[in-house]
Amino acid sequence: MIRSILLVLSTVPVTFGRWFVINHFVQQSAANSLTVIHCHREGPDQDVIDWARTLHNSFAGPVAYIDIGRTNNVDGLEIPPIPIGVQKSLHRLGLVMNLGCNSQPSILRQASQLDGFNSSYRWLLFGVHNLSHSVSLLNDLNINIDADITLAVRRDEARNTYAMYDIYGSVKARGGMLSVTYMGDSTPTSGWPQINRNRENLQHIELRAVVSSLNQHQPDSIETYLRSVSLKPISYNAPKYAYELVQLLQKKLNFRLKLVLASSWRLDVIGTNSTLGVIGQLQTKQVDLSLVPLSLQTERMSVFDPTIEIARGTYADVEVFYGPHPL
Repeated sequence: MIRSILLVLSTVPVTFGRWFVINHFVQQSAANSLTVIHCHREGPDQDVIDWARTLHNSFAGPVAYIDIGRTNNVDGLEIPPIPIGVQKSLHRLGLVMNLGCNSQPSILRQASQLDGFNSSYRWLLFGVHNLSHSVSLLNDLNINIDADITLAVRRDEARNTYAMYDIYGSVKARGGMLSVTYMGDSTPTSGWPQINRNRENLQHIELRAVVSSLNQHQPDSIETYLRSVSLKPISYNAPKYAYELVQLLQKKLNFRLKLVLASSWRLDVIGTNSTLGVIGQLQTKQVDLSLVPLSLQTERMSVFDPTIEIARGTYADVEVFYGPHPL
């Protein structure tokens, strides 16, 4: 009888706490590693120890715990990095954090500076007080349009119900806004609410694209050069093709484009703070994208993020005819 009573008492926090939300999050995100950023000595996260035991028994992947309580210095804390060179399907990192922790502003700020809010990371954030207050903590962060962030705000503690919200943004540095979409309620029996993530509106923000013609556009403007069709059998047309693709993306995603002209690639400035060339503009984040394709080589790996999937499709060889009115 005593064993039965102890068993019931030990599972009460798990059954009626946040465990069901975390369990649903792990299952739907298909995460194979998990980092719990917590403040278990403070009120909001006192139940961490209770559901952590169940998490270790049910989750097959590694779990890391980062204590950001009042007694710990979080100034130098970084989110776990994703190793360069791994395939996205092999690395699925989930992060859980309570916005009620006193040190959460420092963590969110560092994650924002380290580009931690994109499709490489799956975030579950527990809100505090109400939706508007929770969202106000995220408004100034650099959150990408491909971000995988779920905000869980408790509706009624007695009923154990959480309102779930999908969070994403556009380019904050270019005047982008945060978007909050209600997904549905989550309870121990309802599971994870499903949502069709339709993120195809950048709200007419201006994105900057670096381009280089290797001075072949002279004496015309770079825009005239990119819109022209070369009659030479062998010529450097890659930026022109990229420009056509970006124009299609403009119509689909609703953004404006500003071209930044670079004289050359300047591969020699990789790993420096230089803004010279295509490489310098990319690595110092002066621009948002490049119209100059680069072959992926070992010394250029630091410029790429292989974990972010931009698009997926099936391609076939086709013949393209340029008439008097090209698309």
